[in-house]
Amino acid sequence: MVAALVVEVTAYLISHDTGDAFVQRDAVTLALGGVAGAVVGAAVFVRYSMTRFLRFWMARQSYDLSLLTDHLYERSAPDGLASADPASR
Repeated sequence: MVAALVVEVTAYLISHDTGDAFVQRDAVTLALGGVAGAVVGAAVFVRYSMTRFLRFWMARQSYDLSLLTDHLYERSAPDGLASADPASR
């Protein structure tokens, strides 16, 4: 994404430093390619950021549901089973 921004700025400077129409058109085309590269780079960044966040969220939710299940099981179990060894469940 950063490389695309550098390409865009460079193409902008090239297009404004010359009077030749062919060079200006080439620079504009290069700048549009840089915009496309920046959009793709931003999309990839957002995708991997969301993946990391959602992985953490899923692990947290799994842990919370496990605690809730254990709490509900202990509440509904008879007195003798609540203090029993978890391996015998």
